[in-house]
Amino acid sequence: MDSHLLRFKPKQRYVIFDFETSNLNICIDNPLWEIGYLLVEGNNIIEKHHYRIWWDNFKISKGAQQVTRFNYDDYKKTAKDPKVVLDDFEKYLYNEEYISIAHNCHSFDIYVHNQWRKKLGLKTDYSYLERCIDTNSVAKLIKLGVKEVKWENLMETMFRMSNFYQKGMKTNLTAMGKYYNIEFDYESLHSGINDTILLLEIWNRMKKEIEI
Repeated sequence: MDSHLLRFKPKQRYVIFDFETSNLNICIDNPLWEIGYLLVEGNNIIEKHHYRIWWDNFKISKGAQQVTRFNYDDYKKTAKDPKVVLDDFEKYLYNEEYISIAHNCHSFDIYVHNQWRKKLGLKTDYSYLERCIDTNSVAKLIKLGVKEVKWENLMETMFRMSNFYQKGMKTNLTAMGKYYNIEFDYESLHSGINDTILLLEIWNRMKKEIEI
């Protein structure tokens, strides 16, 4: 990665992803049942990918079921083999031409992804974190008035800010979408693909506000 700011790289490739899981606990088995990811060049969507993932004996908490509008019959009809979906997603996640972007990933999604790998008998591999941006961490930096993140300190900064808390500071997707006055159907969030579409709009504004 060279020293030029991402806002000035119209050909930079991104994989922007979002997971929906069976619960909100990363300390126990938490199967990922839906994934949405966009392949993006600069500011523009090149491809959209949206999968449901089949797990035998899958159980989902009542809270997660309500928030994500989970329907078991629909899930059963549309869910795909977890290895097939993982292979397709990781073609981009581990491709050094792509920067990966997700919201709250350094506190949640990266561990869910690792659980996914382990359930399929694969080794832990966090190598992609060297080029992974957590927009929740970036949102906190912006609201604190920080103007620059050094690329060589990216991973440390993302982890540090993922654990930062300030009373009254709201940085979830809905809060950031409204912060940037983005017109969007916010009731449609917590769907793997809809979240990524909003996140791309947020990221396109963020990179103009903070130097990365």
